[in-house]
Amino acid sequence: MASENRQSNINIKELLLTSGNKFSFVQANRLLNLLTKEEKTSLQEQLRIRPELSLEFPGSDVASIEEVATENGSRYLLTATFLGLYGVSSPLPTFYTENLFHEAAEDNSLNREFIDIFNNHLYHSFFKIWRTHRLGYKLFEEKDNSYMFFLYSFGGLTNENVRNNISSEYNPLRYLGILGHFPRSAYGLKTLLSDLLNLSTIKIIECQDSLLPIPKDQQFSLGINNCQLGETSHLGKEIISTNNAFTIQIGPISYDDYSQLLPNSKKFKLLHQSVSLYIDQPLIWDVELSILGEEVPGITLGKINGAQLGYDSWLLDKKASRKAVYNVRFDYIE
Repeated sequence: MASENRQSNINIKELLLTSGNKFSFVQANRLLNLLTKEEKTSLQEQLRIRPELSLEFPGSDVASIEEVATENGSRYLLTATFLGLYGVSSPLPTFYTENLFHEAAEDNSLNREFIDIFNNHLYHSFFKIWRTHRLGYKLFEEKDNSYMFFLYSFGGLTNENVRNNISSEYNPLRYLGILGHFPRSAYGLKTLLSDLLNLSTIKIIECQDSLLPIPKDQQFSLGINNCQLGETSHLGKEIISTNNAFTIQIGPISYDDYSQLLPNSKKFKLLHQSVSLYIDQPLIWDVELSILGEEVPGITLGKINGAQLGYDSWLLDKKASRKAVYNVRFDYIE
């Protein structure tokens, strides 16, 4: 039920015809377009637009909107206050408008109707130009799916198969501003995950140590290859690198949030998918969850939730500090 200051039902057509001057030109065109769609006709056929025959300073884009009878029924007539070939905003000399005044005084409108052929085309072209790159209009009013393709392009998601494999909880359109920004940054990833997981205690720790395999043709071979001491020689098949890995720290968090982010959980899969879509380099990463000691539950063998070795089971002394923070780190995920 509507309040005292609001209408319960709004008749758009009646409002346009009685208070057309309260609408902007574009807004009036959009509403009339919706009305003509309901009548299964095109806007260009059902709407004629002409400038106001006046030299007064206009107070709005639209002077009036009328419904006029035609041989085949009726159509709308919108009188605008700008962009016309006559009237106060005309680029032509004023005497053209004055001649139309004299003609109207004699109940004649032949010249005006001829000029309005060009005016009508001019106004419809103006509206077409306005809507050309209006994203919201193209998507929701014209239902133009090609613009959805352009949006997905910003996030690198033009492949439909990739989009179909994305979790329904992850809406890539929401994060286009982040996904379309290069180079990809730790701050961007933090912003995305904080919003997606609804957690504010997320940090991205960069430049973590990781072991990288040394290609066989680059490994140390005495007297044959890479054997210059202090320059090219390195014992082993792996080398420590700080340029290839990062850690996602989440916490301290509650036990409920903690259990929802454990491996094989729905949120963890969402986290994995989101990070994989964001990073554009072959980086290695892991997750470190932190939980407050006071949130740590006791172990009950056979319990459906809890007592998962290495995930959510702790052996604590009764006198252990409940203010301590316990960290659990999962292996690097490629």
